[in-house]
This record gives sequence, C-alpha cells and structure tokens, in this order.
Amino acid sequence: MTSSGSAIENLKTLLRRQAHGEALALLDSLLPERPTDGPLHWHRACCLEALDRPDEALEAVERVVELRPEYAPAWVKRAELSAWLKADYPQFEADIRHALELDPRCARAHFALAFLLYGWRQREEAELALEQAITLAPNEPEFYLLRARWAESAAWSATEGGVVPEPERLLAALADLNYALELRPKDNRSRLRRARLNHQLHRYSAALAEYDLLLAEMAADDPMREVILDLRQRSADVATQGAAASAWPLAEPLADPVLEPLADDAVPCLTTIAPLFEVPLAEFDAADMPSAEVVAAAEALWQAGHEPAPDWVAVELGPFSADQRRYIERSWRRWAALGFESLGEFEARHRATECARPTVVRIGRSADSESLVKLARRLPAQSGHGWQRLWRRWQVVESATLESSFADGGQLITSNERRLSPLGYGAKVDRLALPATTPPAELLRRHQGRISAYRAAHPGVPLLPVTDLPTLLSLQQAAWRARRRYRRTIGYVLDEELHRLLGPHFDELAPQVRRQLDRLRASQQIPESEP
Repeated sequence: MTSSGSAIENLKTLLRRQAHGEALALLDSLLPERPTDGPLHWHRACCLEALDRPDEALEAVERVVELRPEYAPAWVKRAELSAWLKADYPQFEADIRHALELDPRCARAHFALAFLLYGWRQREEAELALEQAITLAPNEPEFYLLRARWAESAAWSATEGGVVPEPERLLAALADLNYALELRPKDNRSRLRRARLNHQLHRYSAALAEYDLLLAEMAADDPMREVILDLRQRSADVATQGAAASAWPLAEPLADPVLEPLADDAVPCLTTIAPLFEVPLAEFDAADMPSAEVVAAAEALWQAGHEPAPDWVAVELGPFSADQRRYIERSWRRWAALGFESLGEFEARHRATECARPTVVRIGRSADSESLVKLARRLPAQSGHGWQRLWRRWQVVESATLESSFADGGQLITSNERRLSPLGYGAKVDRLALPATTPPAELLRRHQGRISAYRAAHPGVPLLPVTDLPTLLSLQQAAWRARRRYRRTIGYVLDEELHRLLGPHFDELAPQVRRQLDRLRASQQIPESEP
C-alpha cells in the first residue's frame, strides 16, 4: 500500500505535469484520511477548475476558505468562480478586497480588481491595479493579454473620416501580445488577435503568416476554419490589390466573432465575467435626462416582459451556413447515441434580431420523452436589441440546452452556455449553466439528476412529456407566457438583479432605470394583465 508521504510526492509530480485528472483522483483518495488538510482542498479546487468543472471547484475552494481563512488566493479564486457561476459582482469585489487586506502582494487579486474596475469604467484605478499585478508577477501572460486588450480598445475612435485608430496604442497592444505569446506560445486566441493587429497596422505579410500558422494546426473540420480563411482573405486582398494601403481600415477590433470562442481553454476565468455594463455609464444632467445606457437598460428590461411569441418555423438544414450544418450534424451524432430522437430543424424567427445571421436549431426529445434538447451554433448580433446591445458581445456560441416542464409550471433548463442572462424568472424556472466543454452524456446526467431532485421536492407533480411536435410547440408557448407574466409581476426587474447589473452605480442609476421603465409603461399603454 502506498504511504501517505509517497502519495504526496506523486501528487507533486502530477501537478507539475499538469495531469489534472490523475491528480484529482489521487486527491480524492487522500482527503478521506486528511479531511482538514487545506492545501489538499486547494489543489483539488485548482484541478477541478482546470478540468472545466467550476461548480465543483467552487465547493472545494469554499472548504479552503473555511479551513485556511488567512490564505488570500483562496478568496480570489472564490471571487472568480462565484462571479463566473452566479454573476455576483458585489460579493466578488468584497472577496477581492479582503484578499488584498490579507496579502497586499497577491498579484492575482490586483489583476481581478483591475478587471472589475475597468468593467465599471473606473479606468485609471483599473490601470494602476493592473500595473501593480504586472510588477508583482511579471511572467503572467494573462496580465499582458488584458493590457493589450485595453490598449487595442482604447486605440479606436470615431472622427469625421470614420473610425480610425491611434497607431501608438495598437503598437503597444502588439508588444504586449508578443510578450504574452513568448510566455505561452500555444495560445491560439492571442495569435489570432496578433494577426488582426498586424492587419490593422498594415503589416499584411505578418498577418498572412500568422493566419497560415493557425490554419496549419487546425483540423479540417474545425468550425472556426472558415472564419479564419475569411479573415486571411481580407488581408490577402489588401496585400495584393493595395486598395486600403493608404487608409486605416474601418474595423472594430473587439467586434469579431473569432475573438472569444477560439482556443477557449486558454481564456482565463476572469475574461468571462465582465459586468453587464461594459459601455460607459454616463452621468445624468440636472434635468435628469436619461443616458443612452439607462435607456438601453430599461428597454432591455421592458423587452424581457414583452418578448415576442415563439415562432418556430420548420426549415431544411441545407440552406444554412456550412459551419452551422457541421456543428448540428457533429453534435447530433452524440445525442442520438444517448437515445434522442430528432423532431426536426427550426428557425426561431422570434429571435431573429438577436443573431447576426439566420440560425438553424435542431430540436430532439429524449427516449423517455422527459426532456427536449436544442442544438444551435449562433452568432449574436454586435448591435441590435436588448441584452445583446448592452453586452456588446459578438461571439460564436455553440450550445446544447436541455429543458423539462412540470404540470405545476416548473421548468428545468440545463445548458452548456456557461453564462446565463442576469435576469431570472422566479422559483418556477430553475436554470443551470455548465461549461462549454461539458460533453452531452454529462449534460444529460446532470439534467436527469435535477429532474429527480424536483420530483422529490414536489411529490405528485407530473412531468409533461414531449410526445410529438405539437406538444413541443405547446410547451414552448406555455413557457413564454410564464416568463412574460413573471417579469411584469415583479415590475420588470428586482433590486438584486439591478445590483448585479449596475454594481457600484446602483444607488445612482437604479432609480433612473425604474423611472425610464415607468415612462415606457405609460407610453406603450399595454395592460399589465396581457397574456
């Protein structure tokens, strides 16, 4: 039998090799004998996070905080994971500041604080915090990647001649990207950003070389391949034709579908948890005229209570883009192996304004008819309506969503989209977002466990089976009515939701958002009892 001492040595070796799965198995065998060993719980939390199991990692790091409350990195990791899973930014800030009280030299805490302050438009404080993080940990590539992103974003401004950059800021971003890639050469997401920056700096040969390296390492059926080829072609066209050699391209460097999804395993946790208001929160004037951001926030909340009725239109898969078809076909094979039966392909016409292009959704039902699954690969519109306009997100989202409905109006939703809307729908709608890498079998296992838990908590309440297409459409209609009714019943938004959305601006801006909602209610003259 392996001694405890040799097991610890084996654990150290596994952790150095980043063999997280093996290390986790060894930790699970050691902890029953050493349940109060804080370092073991810490390494378990880190392994779970590396394996993309954030909900379990949060449980593990909570145990570390309990056992070793003086350990600052545990508070930082709890903040990151809580914000990632729960969008709880006030708690995030409290944990980060407590970590800095415990250890003012904790670089990750300064980095996390910088990210949060920047999202809340406290730019000078954010930049100081990031510089402190870099000073304390000069070999962390994530720190340079964040500074590069800020420099690139700040480089672009609107003028009479269009959207033009400041070359000095783009060059600064490129320098940080180069150094980050020296520290972590296999980061494809950063290499793609470097290719884009070279294009924007008119270094087309360098951009083409970067794209070629990316393409050489991508599988032939990689869904991102077509996007990379399209970007490469843009650089090639300019390089050969010289059409834009004397003018800056009219581009928005952060508004590109490839920046977020590529090499997602290289994306640090904090880059996925920016607060909702990434755009500036403008000051109000004395006349209390609402800013554009407050108007957009109120409009989004209003739309949540008046979302259009489901309009699922049966379609053929063929006319949709090749990347969508490949994702549907590839993903469906795995769901079919789990016993799911296809009910067909559909276009959600009621969601058309939220996507940058027509999107096909395949819907299927489980073998026991208790759950339906929706598969889609969509590209949210950069601008448009509701939360898309507030988030300013433009990224490819490949999602599988499981849904089950009960006779008492309860609904369970389990998806692999990782991020949920900051708005909920009361106790009846229970949503869970798992990591994007969660395999179908695990997604289904978690969903079935939630069904069992709901039945245990609500004995005698039957589940409504998805027997055929008309039943599916009927259930979708019922869920839509329940969502609209709930949002209107609460006055469109709860204070706790506004706290999450507005962060430190809550006291100042929440009354303004509510007043704007009142103006919308009065101007629209829609009865709140409308079904």
